[in-house]
Amino acid sequence: MTALARTGVGVMILTLSLFAGPARAQVSNGSFETGNFSGWQTQDQPGGSGSWTVYSGSPIFNVPPPPHGTFAALTQQQGPGSHILYQDITLAPGVRHELSMFLYYESLNSPIFAPNTLDFTVPFNQQFRVDLVDPGAQLTSLAAGDVLANLFRTTEQDTSILQPTLFTFDLSALAGQTVRLRFAEVDNMFFFHAGVDRVVLKSGAEIIPEPTSMALFFPALALLTLLPAARKRRST
Repeated sequence: MTALARTGVGVMILTLSLFAGPARAQVSNGSFETGNFSGWQTQDQPGGSGSWTVYSGSPIFNVPPPPHGTFAALTQQQGPGSHILYQDITLAPGVRHELSMFLYYESLNSPIFAPNTLDFTVPFNQQFRVDLVDPGAQLTSLAAGDVLANLFRTTEQDTSILQPTLFTFDLSALAGQTVRLRFAEVDNMFFFHAGVDRVVLKSGAEIIPEPTSMALFFPALALLTLLPAARKRRST
């Protein structure tokens, strides 16, 4: 390889280093294919029944098998309860972030009730929601200052069954923050099976201005500085 070729590679590496972006955020075990909640945490309101579980196949009548892979997460219970599944995610600054997931549910009570609380002792509370929450807030908080974004929420107008549906959300407005991804299900009317699978966070290209003359100046200067030396070596 000639000195000029080596120089070109060096300039290319320098240029890539200048524009390399920060590490991309990831959701750990987003498809639950470990067969457990590795990377996740769960919390159940004391005094209630049931919890989030990792399942395969069709464990309950009318509950579909995991829409992606072998495993998915599902709430199961034998009585009223409130159940949270969550994971903290750091979103790199200056980067576009897109979150996608399969969501589905089956409520054996219709209509669905969605008061502004995750407390199952509050009468008529039968809901499933997904939020991005401030990690410093109480895990069950629904306060406006604590919920950074509500991504999904059942309402009284919703049907009692939602088949596995792929949802996609743009999280770019929260770039540079650490957020808590929270899945919450509450039931005190009858059984409510909420499911989630294939939670994927993709980080796109850096949000940087178009290259200007100054942005291109330093790589070009390095190339021009090394060209005479390369020509001299080739002529000798």
